[in-house]
Amino acid sequence: SYIVHETTLTGGAIYQQRSFYGSYTVRETSGPEQMPVRRLVAGTHVHGEQFMAGPRQHDPIAYYHTDTGLAHVFESMQPRRVAAVGLSAGSVVEYGNADTHFDIYELDPLVVDIASRWFTILADSPSSIRYIVGDGRLMLRQATPAGYDLVILDAFTSGSIPTHLVTVEAVTEMVTRLSSEGAILYHISNHHVDLLPVLNAIANQLNLGILVNQSVGDDRLHKYTATWVVMTANQTLLARLKNDFSNWDTPPPTMVLWRDEFSNIWSVIR
Repeated sequence: SYIVHETTLTGGAIYQQRSFYGSYTVRETSGPEQMPVRRLVAGTHVHGEQFMAGPRQHDPIAYYHTDTGLAHVFESMQPRRVAAVGLSAGSVVEYGNADTHFDIYELDPLVVDIASRWFTILADSPSSIRYIVGDGRLMLRQATPAGYDLVILDAFTSGSIPTHLVTVEAVTEMVTRLSSEGAILYHISNHHVDLLPVLNAIANQLNLGILVNQSVGDDRLHKYTATWVVMTANQTLLARLKNDFSNWDTPPPTMVLWRDEFSNIWSVIR
């Protein structure tokens, strides 16, 4: 089904713009019961969707729906301080409440503008949200040590993979920004590249627990199959995810270790 989302981008374009980092299109189409659906497309890849009217306007959809690993981790952890690298349409903030604070790290200022102007997710959120524009890894270095309960990395669905976010050194830096019970959550749904062996190798190197969740989608409801990976030293959280929810598994034993001085994208091409 992933291929379908990337190639049948039906619906009229209501906005198009290009930045240094890429080209973006906002499309409007109709979903179940003729509900209007707005979709953010970066290049040829869907980066987020929202129902724009009706009672389900704030149901997270696309790769962020309530049967995904993302939803399970929020339910299990109830994180209050969240860093999210990669904004898209802003869907991750649907899981926050009035007690949640999100620091959103986004490389492209145009994406912040599009998400704020063409989607209502961010404006309607009860959470407090701060935008930090720039390279997520560099900006996270300036964050408070042990300042986050959860770090989410959602920058891997496009054709160009930011490999500097999936190295031993990168994850080592992120761990220093986590509270003692904290976790790192990667969204690695990608038709072309399989980052699971890379994350598995990093977790093994850093003595972190790792689980992968492959959710079941329903395209008619705009719920897409999504792959989320959690890495944490918090064994209680890992046990709770496996016990309380379906589709959480230990990754297969394949490992491909990437370091800052060496990463080979060809080693993970599907």
